[in-house]
Amino acid sequence: MPDRILLTGATGLFGSNFVSRLKKNSRYRITAISRNKIFKNSADHRFLKADITDKKEMIRISEKVSPKIIIHTASLGNVDYCQMHQKEAWLVNVEGTRNIIAAAQKVKAWLIFFSTNAIYDGRKPPYGEDSVRKPVDFYGRTKAVSEDDIRRSKISWVIIRLMTMYGWHQNSQRPNPVTWLISQLEKSRSVKVVNDVYNNHLYVGQAIDAVLKVVGLNKKNDTFNIAGSGCISRFDLALKVADKFHFDRKYIFPVSSNFFSRLAPRPPNTCFSTAKMERELKIKPISADEGLDLMKKEMDPG
Repeated sequence: MPDRILLTGATGLFGSNFVSRLKKNSRYRITAISRNKIFKNSADHRFLKADITDKKEMIRISEKVSPKIIIHTASLGNVDYCQMHQKEAWLVNVEGTRNIIAAAQKVKAWLIFFSTNAIYDGRKPPYGEDSVRKPVDFYGRTKAVSEDDIRRSKISWVIIRLMTMYGWHQNSQRPNPVTWLISQLEKSRSVKVVNDVYNNHLYVGQAIDAVLKVVGLNKKNDTFNIAGSGCISRFDLALKVADKFHFDRKYIFPVSSNFFSRLAPRPPNTCFSTAKMERELKIKPISADEGLDLMKKEMDPG
């Protein structure tokens, strides 16, 4: 009998790619939920429209699905929106996660929770799993609170902190740094990209690899920082995108973070140490060049 997985955030970058990758994998049967647009059910997986802020609904769905694993990816992830709408961000990111914890406890499921590089202040990279958490924005704070809630719970859990991800997404989804840039360069629009914010950007396929390894190796009650290789600025990433997809670099202009009047501060360098990811999950992080090559291959598989 396949392992039953309940996945929140079905229409996000990770969620949609995860379901697509496992659609022919008979080991798992996925029930994926989202409060937004829902995909069509398939023979192996089904989709439900649901809201994680409704505790009774989350428990009801969990009891109906009876999952072995709950993968909780759903959150409000727009940093500026969270800063401006803190009550809503707390409701979704913190209270919503508490509802998922309650549902996991009710059905004795193993919870895999997605956290973020935003829990760090970006002053002392590279960041390992035991590095001091010091979020500089409200979004990062909500994730740090949820991490603590999960560790205090009586369920089996894994916290996966994902670096800023990129990869192809559905038309209805929020763009990521790579797809946003491609959409602008396709129209020959000039773009300004910060040259003083650094990440080891994560290709979505490797995030999926990490989750499947965590499950396969039964890594419970542990934390993993997951990222690509190469600590580069957003501007450097933009140049790589232009080169890989054959756009003219002349449309890309470097600026400092101070150029943008943002509502939330940004940590300058949250690059992860991938030592634990490599040692315990046996995953070799790929570079942005390699990730972009994979995106090109997905675009034209022939």
